[in-house]
Amino acid sequence: ILQLVRLVHAKKFRHLLVADEDGRLVGVVSDRDIVRCFGPGDFPEDAVLQQMTAADVMSTDVVTASPDESPAACIDKMLAHGINCLPVVVDGRPIGILTTADLLRLLRKMLAS
Repeated sequence: ILQLVRLVHAKKFRHLLVADEDGRLVGVVSDRDIVRCFGPGDFPEDAVLQQMTAADVMSTDVVTASPDESPAACIDKMLAHGINCLPVVVDGRPIGILTTADLLRLLRKMLAS
């Protein structure tokens, strides 16, 4: 978990994709998943945090998109599932991620045209 915290802060990511040794997507860790480790007012000892892994906090019921899905279809999925990111996968392997921020940039570009 401590490595995830450092990575999220260093790269300014809000979502991290977790793959198995074969490269298949097995979960997503969001910045909110990491924050939940710390609880309201409780800060676990470093030794406890050092033992926790991505598998302990990741969401495994991942909703995904394919590279050929339209932005509208992706938005529908995100709204239906109450999520802020869609891993884009081919044959179960992540090739990218679509986030609400990406969709807002697309909307802004469309409005400017």
